[in-house]
Amino acid sequence: MKKITKENAAKKINNYFKNSKNITCPKSMKQNLYAKVFRNKNTWFSYKLAFAGVSLVFVTTVLFNVSYQHKVKTEQLKNAQIELQIAMHYINQVSLKSLSAVNNKGIKPALIKPLARSYASL
Repeated sequence: MKKITKENAAKKINNYFKNSKNITCPKSMKQNLYAKVFRNKNTWFSYKLAFAGVSLVFVTTVLFNVSYQHKVKTEQLKNAQIELQIAMHYINQVSLKSLSAVNNKGIKPALIKPLARSYASL
C-alpha cells in the first residue's frame, strides 16, 4: 500500500481542479439549472410584489393615522376656542356688574374693605 504524502495530495488536488475546468456540464443538467433559475426569477418577482403590497398597506396606514390625529387635534382646538369664548363672555358679564352687585356677602367684601381702608390711609 502506497503512503499518501502532503505533496502527493496537493498534486492530486491540483490535477483534479485543472481537469474539472475542462469538463462541461451535460445538457440535461444545464436545462434543469436554467429552469430552476427562471423559476427563481418568478418567485423573486412575486416576493417583490408581496413586499410592495405590504409596503403600500403600511404607508396608507401611517397616512390615515396621521390624518386622524390631525383631525382629532383640529376638533380639540375648535372645542377649546368655543370654551374660551364662553369663558370670555362670562368674564365680560361679571366685569360689567358693580362689585357690590357681584357679591354682597362672603369673602370678597371682607377682602375689599380692608384693602380700601389701606389705600385710603396712603
